[in-house]
Amino acid sequence: MIRRIATGFALALALVSIACTATDTQMERWGEKFTQPAIEVTAVELYRAFVRDEETANQQYSGYRLRITGTVEEVREDDDFEPVMEFDVGQDEWSFQSLVAQFAERHRAEVMSWNKGRTVSVVCYLPVDEFSDFDFESVTPLRMCQPL
Repeated sequence: MIRRIATGFALALALVSIACTATDTQMERWGEKFTQPAIEVTAVELYRAFVRDEETANQQYSGYRLRITGTVEEVREDDDFEPVMEFDVGQDEWSFQSLVAQFAERHRAEVMSWNKGRTVSVVCYLPVDEFSDFDFESVTPLRMCQPL
């Protein structure tokens, strides 16, 4: 009985160690990306770059920090109840195109106070893995955003 408990404990400890190592490696990679200077771009320029040539835009922007300046179209909560802000990228009422910035809970009060038409600057991370099977013309996710 004691042997089974000890074996189970050792196995659990090994699994926790493996999980922590994977998380640490991922965090190191994200940390490296965030130590690079942010690429400055307007929301409209970023959106148009992906609509014009997604492959080239991915090479230029995906996986990097971006300082994005643009006009607020809408502020709301996403499906996970996190604050998000949609940039105005020239869409009309019949368009499904959008550029959406996702913020951490600690930025909720500031982001939720932004009104439609306000010009804002944010720093975000444009993830690489999101675009492998992603339709840019519907929603473009900007992760780990921070208001400036």
